[in-house]
Amino acid sequence: MRTISRLATSLMVTLISLPVLAAPSHQHVRSVASDGWMITWSGHRASASKGGRTVALYAFAKPERGCTEEFSGRVLSIVGTLVSTEVVVSGDCKGAAHPYGSTAWRTVDLARGGTEVRLDELYPAATLTPVLLNDSVIRRMRILSTMEDGPADELPRDDGRTLPPLSLDELRALEVVTCKGSPAELGNSAFAFLGVRGDKALVRVGLPSSWGFCRYEFTQLGLELPLPAGWETALRSAGKEGRLMDRLGRK
Repeated sequence: MRTISRLATSLMVTLISLPVLAAPSHQHVRSVASDGWMITWSGHRASASKGGRTVALYAFAKPERGCTEEFSGRVLSIVGTLVSTEVVVSGDCKGAAHPYGSTAWRTVDLARGGTEVRLDELYPAATLTPVLLNDSVIRRMRILSTMEDGPADELPRDDGRTLPPLSLDELRALEVVTCKGSPAELGNSAFAFLGVRGDKALVRVGLPSSWGFCRYEFTQLGLELPLPAGWETALRSAGKEGRLMDRLGRK
């Protein structure tokens, strides 16, 4: 079992000292059209509308009495009817042992009423798994999973060792205690399209911390995948029109 009590104490002190602000009252509003939908968002709320239909993407909710909260949302990418968003929340409540916070990415399909879309819906396991296994962060997580007393606040150096092949389910099942995210989240809706390079889609995958004391940490994986079947034209169009994360998702 890894020794993490010292790290936990250090992180707790750091987190308690973080200032927590109320959400600002004035928000810049942006609007982008895609596939007949008008997507409108600010730091507090986002929605998409088409022909009298409206799909809520995110919205700031007033915190409970005795709590203060900072909420920041943005749209990361828009590909046809696929919309990826990010919501960052941090807060504190009177009498609580420590603050709370999280970063969450989510991709939904407006054509399906805002239903979440998983990355493993767009890519079969035979395509997605080898790319994930070759990712530098995932390799370091796998190395960490073999260590009896590895660091929880950082990933070990990749020493170039040969690692055995895993299925996507086996990769998700790895037990990794780290601030850098959890393989269990791989393939879900926490992704966005960064750009297009030739016949490849540049995809960012978001991994929230798998350990409570690192609640503010959020790791991004950069994957290069084929253009997803059925979305090739929409993705190329989004790239040309600046609706991908490399331009749209800039803070």
